[in-house]
Amino acid sequence: MKPYQGYVYAYPHKTAYRPLDPAPALRDVWRDEDVSRLFLYLHIPFCEIRCGFCNLFTRTGAPESLTTAYLDALERQAEATLDALGPTARFTQAAFGGGTPTYLTAPELTRLCELATRLLTPHPTPPSTPTGNEPRPPSAMTPATRSSAGSARSAVEAAPTASSVVAASGSQRPSGSVTAAPLSAGSARSAEGAAVTASSVVAASGSQSPGGSATAGSLLEEEARAAAGTAQITPSVVEGGWQRESGSATAALLPEGEAQAAAGVAQAVPSAVGSGSQGSSGSAAAVSLSAVSARAVVEVVQAAPCAADGSVEVLSVTQGLPTTQGVPAVSGVPLAVETSPGTATRDRLEVLKRYGTERVSIGVQSFVEAEARAAVRPQRTEEVVGALDTIRDVGFPVLNIDLIYGIDGQTAESWLRSIDRALEWQPEELYLYPLYVRPLTGLGRIGGDWDDQRLRLYRLGRDHLLSKGYEQVSMRMFRLPGSRAGTGEYSCQEDGMVGLGCGARSYTANLHYSFEYAVHATEVRAIIDDYVRTEDFTRALVGFPMTGDERRRRHLLQSLLQAEGLDRHAYRARFGTDVLADIDLTPFARRGWLEETPDTLALTPEGLAHSDAIGPALFSPHVHTLMNTYRAR
Repeated sequence: MKPYQGYVYAYPHKTAYRPLDPAPALRDVWRDEDVSRLFLYLHIPFCEIRCGFCNLFTRTGAPESLTTAYLDALERQAEATLDALGPTARFTQAAFGGGTPTYLTAPELTRLCELATRLLTPHPTPPSTPTGNEPRPPSAMTPATRSSAGSARSAVEAAPTASSVVAASGSQRPSGSVTAAPLSAGSARSAEGAAVTASSVVAASGSQSPGGSATAGSLLEEEARAAAGTAQITPSVVEGGWQRESGSATAALLPEGEAQAAAGVAQAVPSAVGSGSQGSSGSAAAVSLSAVSARAVVEVVQAAPCAADGSVEVLSVTQGLPTTQGVPAVSGVPLAVETSPGTATRDRLEVLKRYGTERVSIGVQSFVEAEARAAVRPQRTEEVVGALDTIRDVGFPVLNIDLIYGIDGQTAESWLRSIDRALEWQPEELYLYPLYVRPLTGLGRIGGDWDDQRLRLYRLGRDHLLSKGYEQVSMRMFRLPGSRAGTGEYSCQEDGMVGLGCGARSYTANLHYSFEYAVHATEVRAIIDDYVRTEDFTRALVGFPMTGDERRRRHLLQSLLQAEGLDRHAYRARFGTDVLADIDLTPFARRGWLEETPDTLALTPEGLAHSDAIGPALFSPHVHTLMNTYRAR
């Protein structure tokens, strides 16, 4: 059995999709779906260069007029999709992919992040029993009403007031408050040079700070500072249900970082109780900060009128500050973003950081310039090093580096040298990809096959990373134990996926759908042009209906191709049968690729090495037929 037959990153592949006739309304597609734990994927189909191995849906050289039109279309598609999902929809994970999302400029990335924040922010559920198809409130997609994870800033020259602010968690800030609380990834700042007052603040945890405070809350681990100059520190602290009393401008409940009360204006805080904490009476305080520096000073808070009573909503979109391993993310949802050495510039990365991006993945492929050229991926090593340094300096919790093995001219020594160079940045994750030669790609037109070399290099890379303390998650993925990587509520086997953009796909239990798929540059450009002209995104146009057998195969593939394997009890609970009664796995057991226990089915190390043979062998005959008859475009 040839070891490299196909990378099964999704089942079925888009080459098994066909035009849907009639095209179903999205409301009907999502009507009976569980939308409580969704994955949001935003696809940006633009790259600076087209690598020789790439068969992704992407184009190069997109002018600003096209990227603007694309973001416009993405907004229209998002509106239609939110309407179809209904007000009960909740996302638990998100990603920007492509293409290269950081092909967009920093202002364009800001716009994309704003869109994601509005999508990821829970919207109030009407009091009536939902059907899953109610229209969105008109304000749900109003750009000014949601701004999540950037720095929150109170007024510099004038102090705006508001009668109430309601955070994404449903918490309330009544009566005259201008507040940055809570903030997921940027610094929280109150006014520098003008005093801002607020009579009450209710943090997303449900905590309350009544009585004239301008507060940045809740954050942990780094410095929290109230505004600049001198200040008195509170005279008492009680751990647990702690208390800070008496006349301070205070930075409270900072177990690890430096807490400093600042300068210029010292105001009074009679008490603050953390975790249900209360801070009263005229404070400028940074309370309970997490993973970023919160400062009660500087610049202007982006605020927007929100209700008929004239209240102001200062984007608090962390859903009560849910975190992934202690790191708040955009709207409380872990966000991953792909980048490239040439586009990982500081201005772009700082936008992503402000919006709470947790994971950045960069495709390096090789640290050897000759190998990069052989893979039709021209890049300079200093550019790669500069990008990695900047990513680490900006400070994302999770860095993933992609490397490729099997490149023409690559040796065991050069392969290990690339891995060791990558390890200099201590990435939380590494992906080791075998080089594939695919139709209509640059290398596909050159030809070549390296099965033996690829297997040998895979084993070398795997063993090297295991010796460095990494754990193997799948054939391609290696992760540092104890890192923040790989967490989240989303289950790829069972939960739905909402894909926006013309290269994205969406998954429900009964239908996988997308737009047309192509690889050749001319065809890709035509599909993108059609997408940006589209006004009506209310129907699924191209897709694959999922039957009971296909759902079983998908569950098996997405479990078995992971190192931890398939949970037989979970499979039985979902489908009512044992997996071995549904699908014949004996050919893999005979080869020594499969281990069976009463609780699990898992691939052996050699089975994982042959994941790209096992995966395609488990496709249904129907999917094989559709893929084999697909006309490559």
